[in-house]
Amino acid sequence: MDWTTTTLDAGIPGLVDIYDYDVPLTTMFRNRGAPRFIFNKSEMKVLFTIEVLFFLEKDSGQEPICTVVLNDILLDFDMKIENMWLNIEW
Repeated sequence: MDWTTTTLDAGIPGLVDIYDYDVPLTTMFRNRGAPRFIFNKSEMKVLFTIEVLFFLEKDSGQEPICTVVLNDILLDFDMKIENMWLNIEW
């Protein structure tokens, strides 16, 4: 992903006041806990939580400038077996 402080400022107002405009950012995604899988005959659901950490690219290895936690993301799949293949529709 190509992130800069200017891009992220739309979601976190005032960020460019602290770090200036167009400063490159690095992003790291981490899973929080085990995903939960829900199956039935024709569908599968995956429920999980992740955190997104934003770092200044020039200060890699330092503390993140921001952490966003996305709770209970739900992926829902419709499934059916056709000709011995499992077809999944998002």
